[in-house]
Amino acid sequence: MKNKSRLFFLFFILHSFLLHPYDRIVTLSPALGEIVFSLGVSNRIVGISSYTQYPKEITKKTKVGTFYTLNYEIIMALKPDAIFTYKEDLKTEEILKNQPIKIFKFKHRTIKDILDSIKEIGDILNKKKKAKELIHSIKEELEKIKKSVKKRKKVIVIIARDRDFFKNIYILGNGDFLSELLRDAGGDNLYRGNLLYPKVSGEFFLKNNPDLIIELIPDLDQRGFTKKDVLEEWKRFLNGKFSKKVKIITEPYMVIPGPRIPLIAKKFLCLLNRKN
Repeated sequence: MKNKSRLFFLFFILHSFLLHPYDRIVTLSPALGEIVFSLGVSNRIVGISSYTQYPKEITKKTKVGTFYTLNYEIIMALKPDAIFTYKEDLKTEEILKNQPIKIFKFKHRTIKDILDSIKEIGDILNKKKKAKELIHSIKEELEKIKKSVKKRKKVIVIIARDRDFFKNIYILGNGDFLSELLRDAGGDNLYRGNLLYPKVSGEFFLKNNPDLIIELIPDLDQRGFTKKDVLEEWKRFLNGKFSKKVKIITEPYMVIPGPRIPLIAKKFLCLLNRKN
């Protein structure tokens, strides 16, 4: 009887582990938090990145900083058994090297990377079916968008620049999820090189004469600017030559490599199909 009881106890422990391998998770990026939420196990999240704004359900979780500014004291107080972060994160392992916390690293540069991460997180959290369904849904939505493209346009996407002045202009290059989504939505990126986010000058705009200029400013409100302010700046750039071709995007999800990437593609498609 004692042996049977012991076996039953061991089976129970093993079974519980397989069902819930990690119950106290810290996600160090908005995208990773969204993936865990989308898999239906946000109740396992105990800590999130300071930049996490969606969904509201997990924004109430404890903020632990970012993988650049990780707060060790807060992390330890949460007693996590797993941390989800990016492969670029070299700091977290160093800070927590003597702690019994499993650190999982994910790559989120391309669409494939994002889908692979969803699958891997589904495996880790024993949510394989849900992850498979989510991946299928994302692929299906992106395929619909690609098929709906009727006309292509030449585009420049501005990722960052100095406010008030057109200096230090960084544009969308090639090789990441945004460039792929732009292409799928019917946008032909006028930058042809291999850099992810090249720095350009006004000459680049004059030389390439884009059909559309998209400026991504997801933190516009936090900076104390409005879209009207930004459009006024464009009237001063190169004597306003491109001011009527500019569209400003302020939605934060536009720069998050997570489950909502079909929304990014839809936004690009909408802008590309507008007549003015």
